Amino acid sequence: MLETLKEISAVDGVAGAFVCDAQGTVRATDPPNLFEPQALAAAAQTVGRTMAAVADSLGQAPGELDLLYADSRLLVLPMEGGHLCLMCVPQINMALLKLRANLAIKTLQAQVAQAGQPQAFAALVPRLQEIVRELLGEKAAKPLEILAVADPTREGLTAACDEVGRFTRLFLNKAKADDVTQRLRAVLDASSTGS
Repeated sequence: MLETLKEISAVDGVAGAFVCDAQGTVRATDPPNLFEPQALAAAAQTVGRTMAAVADSLGQAPGELDLLYADSRLLVLPMEGGHLCLMCVPQINMALLKLRANLAIKTLQAQVAQAGQPQAFAALVPRLQEIVRELLGEKAAKPLEILAVADPTREGLTAACDEVGRFTRLFLNKAKADDVTQRLRAVLDASSTGS
C-alpha cells in the first residue's frame, strides 16, 4: 500500500497522501510524518464521518470531496472499503491528479480489503487450536505454539497448519498427521468461502 501512496505522492503538487478505511482508521500514509499521528487519526475519522453524512443527505455515496483552503487542498476520493485522501497545493493540475489517483485506487482497494483479512483469519486461531487440543491431547504444546505465532493471514495460517501436520507426522504418525491437517484446512477453507 505504501508503494502505491509513494507513486501518487510523487505527482507534482501533492504534499502527501493517506488511506483510511470506511471506519476512519488510517491504513497507510506517505510521507509517514505527513501529520502527527493523533491529528492524522482525527482527520481520517472526520473524513469517514463527513463522507457518511454527505451520503446520508444525498441518499447515495458522494463521488469525491474537494476541500479548498488558502494554502492547501484536500481531495477525498472514495474507494471500496475506504477513502484515498490527498493533500495538495490549491492550483494542482486536477486532471493529471485524478488520472493518477484513479489508477492508484484500483490497487489500493484490493490492498485495503486484504488488510482487513488478518482480523478475520486471526479469529480462526482459537478454533484451530481447539482442533489441535482435541486430536493431539498432551502432544499439542508445540503445535499450539506454532498456531499462536502464525501470521494471521490465510497464507500464514495455511503454512502453520502444514507445519502442525509435519510435526504430527514426525512425532506421532502419518494417519494422525493427515487427520489434523485435513481438519485444520477445512476450517480455513470454510472461512475463505464464507460458509
